[in-house]
Amino acid sequence: MSKVDSNQTSGTETAPPAHPQSKPSAEEWLTENRAAILAYNARINENGLPLARFRQF
Repeated sequence: MSKVDSNQTSGTETAPPAHPQSKPSAEEWLTENRAAILAYNARINENGLPLARFRQF
């Protein structure tokens, strides 16, 4: 019987992407999402918190 190498892979693993996407900085993310954040905050101010009726505190 031959000895099996415990580090063998099944061949189904994929290599990492050649050029991983860089993560946007916090400032870039905020700039890109500012409109959505402002709209959400306005909605909360008008309607209150979602599911607030279920809060027990």
